[in-house]
Amino acid sequence: PDPQASVGLGRLDQPLTREDEVITYVARNMERTRGFHIMMRALPQILAERPQARILMIGGNETSYGIESSHPPGLRGEMEAELGDSVDWNRVHFLGKVPYEDLCRILRISRCHIYLT
Repeated sequence: PDPQASVGLGRLDQPLTREDEVITYVARNMERTRGFHIMMRALPQILAERPQARILMIGGNETSYGIESSHPPGLRGEMEAELGDSVDWNRVHFLGKVPYEDLCRILRISRCHIYLT
C-alpha cells in the first residue's frame, strides 16, 4: 500500500486513492481459464455487499488458453449480456492492458485483490 498513490479514471471526477474501496482483478486476458466468468458472476453480490466499492478489471479481451467465446464481442460481452442490469456498471471499470508502472500504482490503492485461476 502507498498512501500517496492515486489512479485517475476518465469517467470519475476525482482520482481513486487508498481512501476509496477499490477491488482489483488482473489477468493477461479476460478468459475462463483465468476465472473471469467466475469474477463477473460474483459482481452482483460483491457490489451489493460493498456499496462504496469500485471494481478495477485489468487485462485484454483476447484468449490465451481454452476456447474462445462464440459471442460476437467475446467473453466480456457474453458476461455483460448474461448479467445485464444486475450489475451497477458505473462501478465496474475495464482498464484493458496497462503499463507495468500503472499496474503497480493500481495495486497500491487496492483493498482487495481477487486472483482466480
